[in-house]
Amino acid sequence: MSRDMVELSDAKLRTRLDDTFVMLHAMLIAGSAEALARGDVKAADASDRARLALGESYLGISPHDRRKMIACTDRYLHLIARHALDLGFQPNVHIPPDEATAMRLLAADPRFRYATLRRATRRRRPWAGPLADMPRGWMIRFGPELMDDMQQVIDLGLRGFGIDQVKEKWGGLRVLFDDDPIDWTTGLERPARWMDLAGLMRELLDLYETLSTCTCIRCGSQYRVRASAGRWIEPVCRRCAHARATGRRGTPPAKSEWKRMRPLDCGEPLAAWADGNHARLLGDGRLRGLHIRTLLDRCDREQAGYADTGNGTPQSHDSDETQDRTTGRKNS
Repeated sequence: MSRDMVELSDAKLRTRLDDTFVMLHAMLIAGSAEALARGDVKAADASDRARLALGESYLGISPHDRRKMIACTDRYLHLIARHALDLGFQPNVHIPPDEATAMRLLAADPRFRYATLRRATRRRRPWAGPLADMPRGWMIRFGPELMDDMQQVIDLGLRGFGIDQVKEKWGGLRVLFDDDPIDWTTGLERPARWMDLAGLMRELLDLYETLSTCTCIRCGSQYRVRASAGRWIEPVCRRCAHARATGRRGTPPAKSEWKRMRPLDCGEPLAAWADGNHARLLGDGRLRGLHIRTLLDRCDREQAGYADTGNGTPQSHDSDETQDRTTGRKNS
């Protein structure tokens, strides 16, 4: 049991526990992404199942049991050290060799510095600096894939592309760019081919917007996600809702807070919806390397807890765990 944690106040101890969980969660997401890049779906599934089990076990930690909070924080730190070796960290080197993993862990780091992440995004893609404004959970879950997919569209001939703003609105990601028919820097009308590629970019961003509404804005989980109650709408998983509610003075139990959050109304699987509404983008032979189709499919599987009914159909949850896959969608 670490002496420095024993001396922490209850509030700081809860913060330390939450920070170490999010970092470990990000490492498991990174490990799954690297396994998928190698084509090892079995290893990716194993990593994701371990991540879901970790989140479920967090719900059993009482905010009044200091000994258990310290023990769990110590355990998370040991797991972080082990997974750091799996991700290719070298002794005395604090930056992983894989650039996508580095970006995920920068976003998850409790000592996060905005300028550091912005420099990392610019190194990966010179035009991508504003994407550092993405909320932490979304950057962890699909930030590197979003940059790679946008670059594929840019490489088709979208010259002069630049991001105007990145923000969260109504619980979804918004990436704004100049797709006006007139290039106001030159005063000339943009070519029809450029406008067609801008339309493909908008379709791609619409798909990521939909994915973001099903992804926890705090940690990147896509399991048991609901829309937060109150004036500010944002997607939050049960683990993060529990962590956020725990310890607030005058706050009802975390379980009651979760029940007050808006369950998301289950619709058709995201991947099937995307195939039906964005066939132009997903069927473009020039963009066969897009990550978004795989991300949507993985989201469907995570929402079902990586369980099948036996016929390939995701297993449904009871009414308390119903998920919405239609919020924020746009028809083509």
